[in-house]
Amino acid sequence: NDLQKAALPDVSIPAGGYRVFILATDGLATPSGYTVLPLSLAASGETVYLSQGSRIADCMVMPALASDISYGRPSDSAGFSQLAAPTPGAANAAAARIAEAPVSQTAQGVYEEDVVVALAGEGKIYYTTDCNEPTTASTLYSGPITLSKTTVLRARCYVEGKAAGKIADFTFIIREGMTLPVASLVTTPANLWDYKTGIYVDGPNASATFPHVGANYWQQWEKPATVSLFEKDGGGFTSACGIRIFGAYSRALEMKSISCFFRNAYGVKQLDYPLFGEEGLGVYKSFIFRNTGQDFKRARMRDPLLTSIAGEMLGLDVQKCRPVALFLNGEFWGVYYIREKINENY
Repeated sequence: NDLQKAALPDVSIPAGGYRVFILATDGLATPSGYTVLPLSLAASGETVYLSQGSRIADCMVMPALASDISYGRPSDSAGFSQLAAPTPGAANAAAARIAEAPVSQTAQGVYEEDVVVALAGEGKIYYTTDCNEPTTASTLYSGPITLSKTTVLRARCYVEGKAAGKIADFTFIIREGMTLPVASLVTTPANLWDYKTGIYVDGPNASATFPHVGANYWQQWEKPATVSLFEKDGGGFTSACGIRIFGAYSRALEMKSISCFFRNAYGVKQLDYPLFGEEGLGVYKSFIFRNTGQDFKRARMRDPLLTSIAGEMLGLDVQKCRPVALFLNGEFWGVYYIREKINENY
């Protein structure tokens, strides 16, 4: 939408030469000797355009990337891919060989007893239980893990000569006494609670009075996450997604509504699951975990009750809805309603 976002400096780059630009909008210290451009790229994926006037000369569609990953045109093939190493000031490296994500040989889900979790994967598997991304400084998996309370395991394979694989998220709800279907959202804690960038906190720009307009949760920020649904009959799904805070004044409540989006940037273009059974659709681009809005501190059921009556008795089109017990990063967050999202796909 803005091809004039950042002008490249008027410098000459000789044939076969290289020029490095640092992209930064946070004002943090950057390495000396480089030109800084006032824009940034989202970890959840972005498209970068190189233009001259109104003509687009080139573009790169960057997918969601983990930390410390180089992406570009590899020296040994066409197109774009992750690269084996970052090479500032020199030709790009070859395409990276990427480790596979680990798998759990123990089904994630809801349990009323201790769970012994066995992981499998190539190379060395490192894992965390605090929802931070696993690195080689995390706990090395050496054998089955016994869990006695609700736990989120985030695991990753590291293989010599390969780039770190995707992070696999496994949620085990243990001894919670749930009678509703259970939903789980998992994301790096900083995505929720970081003072400057967390989507669930007031942040530096919140107004003093309710509903604290300007707070981080009033921004249209989207963070990568994993969403799971565990049905009472043992069915359900787990999928990568993006999450945003949803709603109007209810954004300032303790339990905030959360939208889930399924995009190519996360590796899934849609959710292939009948969220509302046979009466609903089988494919969704997005949905909402709704906190019941203005009814939050009252009955917490008026909106789904009245819309269901209007739909059945008056034959109106209404958002389908169902209650679930939501766990956020392994912590019980309350009873939410899964609702269809009103947008261009509704």
